[in-house]
Amino acid sequence: MIIFLDTEFTSLNQPELISIGMISDDGKHQLYLEVRDIVKDNCSEFVTTVVIPLLGHGKKVLKADLEAELSAWFESLPENITIACDSDFDKDLLTKIFNGKLPSKVTHWIDLYTMKAHPDYQRTVLKYHAMAGREHHALHDAIAHRRGWLACHDGKVLPKERT
Repeated sequence: MIIFLDTEFTSLNQPELISIGMISDDGKHQLYLEVRDIVKDNCSEFVTTVVIPLLGHGKKVLKADLEAELSAWFESLPENITIACDSDFDKDLLTKIFNGKLPSKVTHWIDLYTMKAHPDYQRTVLKYHAMAGREHHALHDAIAHRRGWLACHDGKVLPKERT
């Protein structure tokens, strides 16, 4: 199973998680959490003006509760999960939640960054964001990644995996 991941975070210089969105390749499993105790003074101008206004549509959790929330969600999923994301920030923030050791069900990583150049991926992602109107929202960005992936793959061909 592939889980498409996206995060929003405070800044590129000092990234602290603001929200996390994940959706499975079959669309049957999704999660969206917003961190309730973020320090808004640590947010970049971009995050303050673009990301923060999109919040308020998910379960709000304390930073201290993120690991338990995510562990329970991962536990509800089948074995052999591959996480797909387009940024090392996403990967690093997810790993940080688990203190460097992800749940054992997570076995591989897929770097979607190189897929961004694929015309079908680009077209599909742009179409989704135009329809949803929520670019830079963790769940909607994860959904866009999933749709872009599906537009390019029949489930048999995977880009280079990162373990």
